[in-house]
Amino acid sequence: MTKRDQNERRILEAAIEIIEAKGAAGLRIIDVLERSHTQAPMLYRVFRNREGLVIAAQRERYERQMAGHGNAIVDALEKSLDSTELRQRFTALLDEYLVVEYSHTRLTRVNVIGSSQNRPELVASIAQSDLMLFDKIALALQAAAARGVVRRDLAYREFVAWYLGQLNGRILIELDPSHYNQLTWNEIFRDATFSVLFDR
Repeated sequence: MTKRDQNERRILEAAIEIIEAKGAAGLRIIDVLERSHTQAPMLYRVFRNREGLVIAAQRERYERQMAGHGNAIVDALEKSLDSTELRQRFTALLDEYLVVEYSHTRLTRVNVIGSSQNRPELVASIAQSDLMLFDKIALALQAAAARGVVRRDLAYREFVAWYLGQLNGRILIELDPSHYNQLTWNEIFRDATFSVLFDR
């Protein structure tokens, strides 16, 4: 990694830390420079301006949150020899991700999506990031279908978009859990996922 790459990474990490603590509105260039131990010309050369830095940091936050679960799905699909094994792996995966401790992950995704309003460059960046992830999972689904592990007539990319959208949507009951039974929501989500993956 070159010195420029290291500086760029430090600037981006500093921006992410500040956004996590104060929100995008609280991001000040002077704070990023101080935290990253870099100079203004480097920041402006790489990110053009404050807005470019915000977009890069928000995209990075979003991709980090999506990648973990996406890679776990691909891993489950690739390792499962039959639908029974995939059900077991997906159940374990959902048991891990559908807990309150992961609500911060979902809230980060929703926060980034919300911050894309009036930022067409961030909207395009999120869409591009999603498409790459959706295609990666869709290819694993297609390979699993060829082995008879999931339905062959499944619209793979659309399933992935639906699945991850529902998973992110769980934040709606996590914002005020006193009105909802989270275990019931988890069961409904799991049943719906299995119905789409395995039933005709």
